[in-house]
This record gives sequence, structure tokens and C-alpha cells, in this order.
Amino acid sequence: MTDKRISLRVGEKLTPSNRLLSYGVALLSTALALAIALLLDPAIDPAPTSLFFMAVMVTAWYGGLRPGLVATILSALAINYYFVEPYHSLTIADLGSVVRVGVYVTAALLISGLNESRRIALHREQKLRAVSETAQSEAQAAKERLETVLSSIDDGFYVLDRNWRYTYVSDRYCEMTGMQREKLLGHKIWDLFPDAVDTDFYVQLQRAMTEQTPAQFEYFDATWNHWYEYRVYPSPDGITVLIAEITDRKQTEAALRQSEARFRRIFECNMVSMGIWTSSGGILQANDALLDLVGYTRQELEAGQINWQKITPPEWLPMDDRSLAEIASKGFSTPFEKEYIHKQGHRIPILIGGASFLDDPESGIFFAIDLSDRKQTEAALQESEARFRLMAETIQDVFWITDFRIPQILYVSPAYEQIWGHSPEEIYRDYTLWANTIHPDDRQRTLEIAATCGNNDIVEQEYRIVRPDGNIRWIRDRGFAVRDEAGEIQQVVGIAQDITDYKLAIEALRQSEERLRLAMEGAQMATWDVDLITGKAIWSELHFTMLGYEPTPTGEATEVMWSSRIHLDDLDRVIQEWHQSRQEHRLYRAEYRVIRADNHQISWLAGLGSFTYDQNGEAVRSIGVLFDITDRKQAEVALQQREAELRLVTNAVPALISFVDSNQCYRFNNRAYEEWFGHLAAEIYGKHLREVLGETAYEEIRPYVEQVLAGQQVSFESQVAYKDGGTRYVSATYVPRINSQGTVEGFVALVSDISDRKRAEAALRQSEERYRSLVEVTPQLVWTADAQGRNDYVNQQMCDYIGLPSEQLLGFGRK
Repeated sequence: MTDKRISLRVGEKLTPSNRLLSYGVALLSTALALAIALLLDPAIDPAPTSLFFMAVMVTAWYGGLRPGLVATILSALAINYYFVEPYHSLTIADLGSVVRVGVYVTAALLISGLNESRRIALHREQKLRAVSETAQSEAQAAKERLETVLSSIDDGFYVLDRNWRYTYVSDRYCEMTGMQREKLLGHKIWDLFPDAVDTDFYVQLQRAMTEQTPAQFEYFDATWNHWYEYRVYPSPDGITVLIAEITDRKQTEAALRQSEARFRRIFECNMVSMGIWTSSGGILQANDALLDLVGYTRQELEAGQINWQKITPPEWLPMDDRSLAEIASKGFSTPFEKEYIHKQGHRIPILIGGASFLDDPESGIFFAIDLSDRKQTEAALQESEARFRLMAETIQDVFWITDFRIPQILYVSPAYEQIWGHSPEEIYRDYTLWANTIHPDDRQRTLEIAATCGNNDIVEQEYRIVRPDGNIRWIRDRGFAVRDEAGEIQQVVGIAQDITDYKLAIEALRQSEERLRLAMEGAQMATWDVDLITGKAIWSELHFTMLGYEPTPTGEATEVMWSSRIHLDDLDRVIQEWHQSRQEHRLYRAEYRVIRADNHQISWLAGLGSFTYDQNGEAVRSIGVLFDITDRKQAEVALQQREAELRLVTNAVPALISFVDSNQCYRFNNRAYEEWFGHLAAEIYGKHLREVLGETAYEEIRPYVEQVLAGQQVSFESQVAYKDGGTRYVSATYVPRINSQGTVEGFVALVSDISDRKRAEAALRQSEERYRSLVEVTPQLVWTADAQGRNDYVNQQMCDYIGLPSEQLLGFGRK
């Protein structure tokens, strides 16, 4: 249990309970002194009143002045009552007793006063000591807190006196310098770090110390290879320095500057049209590519005359609104196609996309890619597709499209009927018709290969078919897979060729191919191996032979032996190719002529070689092969001659071949136009039919032109009076070209001059007319019969003689 005894140290300030206890001590000590005095009174004379001084002293020592006064009064009363005559009375009879009591009281008061002064002094001393101890404790706690804060922050911290000596360093600063605190304190900073003298860091600290002005600066310490930010605070005793490492921040700033520079280079390199937009329609910035795209100048941009809403056609503004909504929700817009209106008024197809700035969602950056070339390419592709369809419908091979998933034939060209003997409508209705026409011996193999179209991009095979008339034809069929964006095969397109004639020629070519194979197996290749460091070359025997040299026993040769044999017209080109291939680390390929050393004849050689490089990228070796291609070169010359002859024959065709667009203007015409009309093909290109043919000829053919431009194929024969080509009988066929939208883009015209045939027919009709008139007037019976003996002509005399009309006699035979 807790000890509940009350104790009071001398000098402590009295509380109400302590004060009551002090008065109790006064009463108790006085009573105790009185009791002892009464006990000793019979033995001591005079009575021992000094005991009461002890009571006053104890009371004043313990309780202070007031309890001492109480003890003094009680003691005086007790002395007067018990020890001064008259006894047991408070009355004082003589002056001596008064003096005696008065001296006692005076001495007691003096004792109490002295004890009170002592008590007050002790109390002040204790209070000052407590205040001092509290201040020391708080100062120590503050020092510990400060050191804890300074040691916990990332910044270094140190203090220098006026003599540049360290008086304080933080743990972080010690960590930065890699030095212990004892190595720093008391030492001059310039002695420890002499490399810092005369640097910007040195100048800044000197200025702060001298001028007593704070300083803040950044400094790159080459010794530590770090960036630091210094904050210097001067005082009369020296300077305080806070140092923060900012290497990461500097690297981040450098990265940001580099990123900004890259973006600016992208913006200013004008590879893509770019600009900065606002939601209100403004364009704040634009690179030259964007200004060139829309036809405005930079002065007009800076004057605020370019507004993306105003240069956007009205029908595209809803797309822009959706794009702005997407930017508001996602921060960027998915690129989409639209159009801008050029300053000159024409429209520009573009692909546009953009994003908003993080700190300003009402503006951002956008790009615009000119799609004019792509749109032109798409138009050209559509035109090419139309031409392809026209070609597919006119060539002798069968072009087909099928969907094996259904399965169904989606398209087959008209040549199918010529080769298979079935109409396209039949196979459209019955997909199995194709399989049923395959020769029984080839059917299973063909169908198994065809089934792989679902997995392979290209399938090619040859098989036989049986036509309805029993004829067997050989087919080479190639199918090409058409995949969707997911890579799944959606359709298969292909082309089927009738290779019956080719198959018949294979047997004739087999023996020739066998001889060719044996010759290829027996063919030899010359080789070389050159050490590019020493220049030593090793040739095969055939290499020597190709250049007209006698082979050496070791196969050694020199570069001069090779280069001196190269034809002078080819030498520079071959040497340049050798060095360029060597430098570019690629294969060496060259075809060139050589003049043989033995007979000085010219041969064609083809070289193919590679280089070996060391670790420094230097070529150290070359190995290659050499072929004699003289025969091939001679064959190429012969082929060129044959091509020239074929071109000559083609240009000699007397028929007019042309393509006329929907505006009735020539877009292609062959050389026959030059011969008919006396104008070069380039002069006719782009001109209207009326301008080239003349008014009369144009009016003659105009009905047929209108029919073909309406989508009908037209064939006719007519006599046409051309403006510059005279009057001719012509046979013409007009074939319309219809695009994927069903619009007629123009027509192909094939016009042949049949004037000679028409004149021959007229001459024949005249001869027949003269013959008929002669037979009708002759009195003889005249008839003619065909090879089967049936009458095909009887004259009137014959009818009269037999008595039957000519209708009944025609067709009767002699039997």
C-alpha cells in the first residue's frame, strides 16, 4: 500500500494542509516545551524557559514566520502563567517580569524572522534551481530534436565559422562527402576540398561571407559527379549552408528538355501536318506542312484568320463534335477521315486525330495527313479493278471466286463455258457441278487438295475434266486465299487455264529437258579464294580456263591476271561493284565480258562472291564462284530481236484499237490511228470523237456510241466518211467498261477496215446478177444441186418443163 504519511521539505511553499500542520507543530512544540519545563521546574531554579526558545525555533524552522509567532505567543503566555509571579495568572506584577517576558518575546520574534528569511531564501534557491534544471532539460530536448530533424532530412547541413572551419556537420553531409564527422569538424573546408577553390561554388560562399547576404545557387560538382543546390545563410559568426542533391531533378529537366526538343523537331520537321487547336475553332500554332496543306500563310495564322471549323465542310462538323466529345472523355481522339477546304476552294481529304493538353482540356495538339494520293490510288485501284474485270471477261482463262464456307461459286468468267462446256449459270445453281466434271481418276486427289484452301494461302494443282461432248481437257488451277482483318480466310479467288496443248507438248519436251538436266549436272563452276590481306588468290582449274590461262599446279593467281582480262568497257563498273560490295557488307554480283588470254575471244562471265570480315569490320577474305554465261547472253540478244519483231508485227495490225471515256474522249489509241488519220497517237489523246473523226463520221456512229455508253455491247458494219481518213467500210465492236458502282466509264473500240471485202462482195453480187439474168433467158433447162444431190436452183424453163413451181423443185434430189 502507498505510504500516506505527510512530509514537508524545508523551504517548500505551504499549502492549506501543510499550513495547518505547521500550526499543529507550533502547538505541539510549545506544549512539549511546557511539559518538560514543568517537570524540571522543581530541580532547576530559575525555571528553564530556554526550552520555549527551542519550541519557537523548531516551529519557525518548520512552518515559517506565522507558526513561529503562534509558538512565541503561546510560549509567552505559558511562561507568564506558570513561571512568573503571581503564578497561574496572566497578570504581570512587576517590571522585571515584564522585561523578562519582553526579552523572551523579542528573542523569539527574532528567531522566527531569521527562520522566515532563511526559508524564503531556500525557497528562491529551489525555484531557481528547478527553473534552471527545466531550462537545461528543454534545451537538451530541443538540441536532440534539432539533431534528429537535421539527421532525418535528405539535405546536407553544415556550419562554417569566419575562418572557414567546420563547426557543425549533419549525418547527411557526412554521407555526401564520404567522410566521418571527426575528419570534418575543426578543419577548413578549402583544405579538405582544394579542387573547389576558384570555382563558382567558392565565389558564391566568399560573397555570402563578405557581404553578409544570403545566396542560393546550383552547382555541378565534377569530383562527385552530382548536381547540388546550395542555400547559404550568413551570420556574424560565419555561414550556415544547406545542400540538396538535385541530380535526379536535373536529369529529369534534361529529359524534359530533350523530349520537348524531340517533339519540337517532330513539329517543325514538317513530315506530318500538325497544329494546336482550341475547342472554339481556333488554330493557335501550325507547322509549315499544315499551312501548305490548307494554303494559308503564317501571317494569316498569326492574325487569327485560320479557323478549323470554318475550313471544315458542314457535313463533317458532326464528326468533329464526336471527336471533341471523345477527347473530353478519354483525352484523345481516334483518327478519322474528313475533309478540309483549301484556301483556293477545293477540298482536301485528310486523316485527322488529336489529343488535349493535361492542364487545359479546351485545347490540344492535332495532326492531319493528306490522303489525296491515297484517294487517287483508291480511284486508280477501282479503275484497275474495272480493267481487270474487263480483262477477266475477255481472256481465254477462267477467273473464279468461291466461298468454301457456304459453299458457293460467287463468280466465274465467261471463258468457263468455252473450256468446261457448261454455262456459268449452271455452276451458280449447282456447286457440285465442278467436282462432277473432274476426271474420275483425278477427282479424289483434286478434291483433297482443294479442301486445303481453308488452311493455305496458295493452292495450285493440275487435273483433267470431261466435257459434255466427252472431250478431255487438262486444267491448271491456282487458288489464292483472301483473308479478313482477323486473318480468317473468307474467300478464295483463282484462275484456271486450259493446258491441254501444254500437256501434249510435255512429252515432246521431256527428252529435251532430260538432255538439259544431264548438261546441268555436268556443268562446272569456277571458284576463287582471295586473301585480301596478303593479296594471295587461289583459283580452280576452270577459273584459269575461262580466262584462257593454263592452270598452275598450286592454283595461285594474282588480281592483275583477272582484271587484265576484263573488257575495258566493263572494267570500271566491275571494280566499282567489287569495292562497293566489300564496303557495304553485301554479296558481290557482276556480269561482264572478258577477253580470253589464249584466243582473244570475248566471253561473258557472271561472278558471285562474299566477304569475310574481322572483328573491326575489315574485309580479310573473299570466296566466290564464276559462271560462263556467254550462251545466255547470246540468247538474250536473240530474245530482244524476237521481241522487236513481235512489236513490229503488233504495230502492223491494220485495225483501230482504242479506249474512249464516258465524255467520248480518246484515252488510248494504237499506231493504226496514225496510218488512218495521219496524226500521232499523242495528238489524238484526249480529243473528242467528233474532233478526230469529223462531223459526218461522228453522226454516223453516234447512235452506237450512245448505246455502248448505256451499257450495251455493240457490233456493226457501216460506211463512214472520216474527216482525215477518207470513206471506209468498217466493222466495229464497242465493249462497255462498267465500274463497281455500275457506272459506264467508257468503252473499248475495235474497228477494222472492210472496204476491200465490201468491194469484193459487191463485185460478186454483180457477177451473180449477170449469171442469173443469162440463165433465166436461155431456152435450156438449168439447175444446180449440192453435194447430196438436192436441187438448190432451177430456172423458169425447168419449172415449165416439169410443170411444178420452183418451191416444190428446190430440195428434191435426183434420186
